[in-house]
Amino acid sequence: MSEIRKAQRVNPIRAYLPALGLVLGVACAVIAWVLAPSLESWAQRQFPSFNTGDLDPLWITLAFAGFIFLILSSTAAFLVALAVPRPKYKIKDKELSDDRKAMLDEKQAQKRRRQKIREANASSYKSK
Repeated sequence: MSEIRKAQRVNPIRAYLPALGLVLGVACAVIAWVLAPSLESWAQRQFPSFNTGDLDPLWITLAFAGFIFLILSSTAAFLVALAVPRPKYKIKDKELSDDRKAMLDEKQAQKRRRQKIREANASSYKSK
């Protein structure tokens, strides 16, 4: 006989995570593009020897926007990594591992009890 299992509940937001990541990346790019001219002018004020030479101003803006984008996207990735719960099987803390082991042992004990009840029910039907 197969054991009846409770269906695991799937978080519906997981389907939208790639789209949310794309939106977050586009938002970081837009913010970087808007802030790049301000950062460029700040760098020229702070560092008088800052010289762009004969480079096109668009390339300078792109370089500053890329730098800002890297900072923003790295910060966003760090915050998302902090917010996402860790799977139970990746727990490293000794105390939490012991709690998980106790939980798994209890689950095994329940499985054995259900199996004994099933066997007892099966033997009582055979004896009738």
